[in-house]
Amino acid sequence: MIGRLAGADLRGPVMAIREFAAFARLLLLAWVGWRLYPYVPTIDLHKYWHSVKPLFTADVAVYGILR
Repeated sequence: MIGRLAGADLRGPVMAIREFAAFARLLLLAWVGWRLYPYVPTIDLHKYWHSVKPLFTADVAVYGILR
């Protein structure tokens, strides 16, 4: 009680960890927002097909896989 009256922080390490975790989430959210800021989603499915087309149409040699 004397420590509380003197202004000591008695919240303990658990509260400090929660505060750091909240700050880390805020920092991560700010970083993701910074990376995706000019992002404008597109509905053009043809654009998506051109992006994944090499995955399906690539000539795969067995030697290249085993190597």
